[in-house]
Amino acid sequence: MKFIPESVIDQSIERLSVSDSLDAAIKELADAQPFLVAYLSSETTAAFSNEEKDFLFFATSVIVSAVEAVEPDPKVLGLEMLTEIEEQNFTIFTETKGKNFREKITVFFEDYPQEDLLAFAEDALEEDEDTLITSEGRAYLFVMLKTIIDTFQKAF
Repeated sequence: MKFIPESVIDQSIERLSVSDSLDAAIKELADAQPFLVAYLSSETTAAFSNEEKDFLFFATSVIVSAVEAVEPDPKVLGLEMLTEIEEQNFTIFTETKGKNFREKITVFFEDYPQEDLLAFAEDALEEDEDTLITSEGRAYLFVMLKTIIDTFQKAF
């Protein structure tokens, strides 16, 4: 897959920040990527709060929109590949030594071909007083978003 720069990601965020655009993007996502939507709605996300689920769909829509901007004919992702890559990412995350979230995810950035997309996931999950994302949710959301990026990368 071609490299997706921060400028393309910012354009996707801006376009999807309008609620009508996000609703339309989620409907398009369900049509174009049914297995990805199944992955986002799997039983592993049942423990997420509504805010965490909303974040997951928004961030995924940004990633898909950015992929479509550089790859006009995106591949349909398979559920088996998503699940397999998620297991690998979650294993790496849980086995990485680190005191906090940022230290634990540093390993994922080493020689990563889509560094700007991964940085988007990290930055979007940054802790602040307005966020309603739990620390457990933050870790799993990051793993899921990285899994989506990895699966698109592998599909091309």
